[in-house]
Amino acid sequence: MLTVKVEARPGLAADSAAAKKAAQTLAHEIKTYIGSSADIEVLGEGGVERSMGKAKRVVDLR
Repeated sequence: MLTVKVEARPGLAADSAAAKKAAQTLAHEIKTYIGSSADIEVLGEGGVERSMGKAKRVVDLR
């Protein structure tokens, strides 16, 4: 299964009801448009690492 890590909006807790609803919506959209199920992990503000150079878009942990 694909794991997608996303960062909550500033001021929104990662474990809030709004964040969980957004994660469910995103998982549904990914399934609809790509056809693959995704596990959405909502992180707190600053939880997604920022790159200092070339973008690191995909991490393949196979």
